[in-house]
Amino acid sequence: SEFGSLFRVNAITGVRTLLSDFGNTAQGPVGRVGVGATGVAVDDSGSILVTEFSGVWRVNPVTGGRTLLSDFRNAEQDPSGWPGYSTYLNPVAIAIESAGTALVLCEDRSPTSSPPRTMRLLRVDPVNGRRQVVTPIISDAFRVPFGLSVLPSGTILVLGHVLNPPLPPQPHGYLVGLDPTLGSEIKKTR
Repeated sequence: SEFGSLFRVNAITGVRTLLSDFGNTAQGPVGRVGVGATGVAVDDSGSILVTEFSGVWRVNPVTGGRTLLSDFRNAEQDPSGWPGYSTYLNPVAIAIESAGTALVLCEDRSPTSSPPRTMRLLRVDPVNGRRQVVTPIISDAFRVPFGLSVLPSGTILVLGHVLNPPLPPQPHGYLVGLDPTLGSEIKKTR
């Protein structure tokens, strides 16, 4: 649909089955028109977490029913001192930490965010959906983060690509390791 959809894919045959249509009100609240899902992760309980422009959704893996876990339009779930700020954040990736919290990589589209763009890494409580800032990640015209993963050690990995690389040509991607407590960069590779 124009609101985005979540499909289940058979690993053997590749056949897709619609699990959740984000425009179908019978399956829960609807997403934003023309935006669609940007990231997906599965927590330890088997619930599917999906990022979409308006927040983080929990999807039942059997019925496709969904609830809005963290509503980026709800200032009550914003980090302290940031009331209403999350309305400017566009989630692009999600990963689950061993404690069950979700990490969400967001592009900052606030009026005060100018090049270089800032990406924000947020931690989302799996029960109440409250958000906490882990770290800002500075992006620029060349480096754009788009992927997220968590190692068994807890180290957070941010994957990105390089646009219009400087001359001489260099590899077109990068991987950054972040400390899960401080959010500081601990290693980088290109």
